[in-house]
Amino acid sequence: MSRTLTISAPVTSDTGGITLTAFSGITLNNANSDILVSGNSGAIVVDANSNDNTTGTFTSSDSGASLNTSAGNGTITVTADDIVLTGTIAAGSGAVLLAPSTVITIGLGDAAGNFSITDTELDRVTTTGIITIGNVAFASAVLLDALTLDAKNITIVTNSTINDDDDSGVSLVTSGILVLTSDGAIGALGGGAGLNLDVGTLTVTATDGENVTVTDSGTGGDTTYSIVTGGAGAVTVTQVTNDILLTTITTTGTVALVATAGQINDATADDATADITTT
Repeated sequence: MSRTLTISAPVTSDTGGITLTAFSGITLNNANSDILVSGNSGAIVVDANSNDNTTGTFTSSDSGASLNTSAGNGTITVTADDIVLTGTIAAGSGAVLLAPSTVITIGLGDAAGNFSITDTELDRVTTTGIITIGNVAFASAVLLDALTLDAKNITIVTNSTINDDDDSGVSLVTSGILVLTSDGAIGALGGGAGLNLDVGTLTVTATDGENVTVTDSGTGGDTTYSIVTGGAGAVTVTQVTNDILLTTITTTGTVALVATAGQINDATADDATADITTT
């Protein structure tokens, strides 16, 4: 297996997937460095740190370079100790996974982290499907700051915590769906607002019973919440503008909901399902 891998010409497949693997980094180094699956639903898999030693970066160094499965909507997976993305990732409606190869911190937007993806880099990732960041098996603390993601559907997974890196503004904006899965508290750091968001829908699937503290201070519209802590975590939701719309909040801990300038409503007013369960 190659220690490093540099791609300087197109790599294409019209019948199946493409896998690129190296110990210590993979680089797409010019505008011709396109990795293209042009048919079927073949996937692209990139592992830039296959021996998991924290020295393998995936680098797409030219704006003309791409990982592209949009013709067949195949999945794209990039595993590395860091990502430097000047080129594009395009999956059509396929899923995109961006994952650290070892237990290292994750910094998204302006937040610091060993595995770092900036807002500009995430703008270069396109799919109408789901972009997943992180690895649920790794205790990689996640920090967010100054992410503006239009209508992208984002899932963040970790076996550690998810936090805003400061309390000076919104950490993530999307009119799409934000899903958070962690094995630690969400919004415990970064000031009293907790994790400061501006999202259309927030789903928390688990925190291993740890607390969830979120504030939506955006003006884009109402926010729909579905939060399950998996234990006795306290849930605190503050909606600065617009309404809180509840699908479900499930925890054996306390629940505090504050709609500063709006209402608290059932997201589906005529259903028979409890919106808040604390037993």
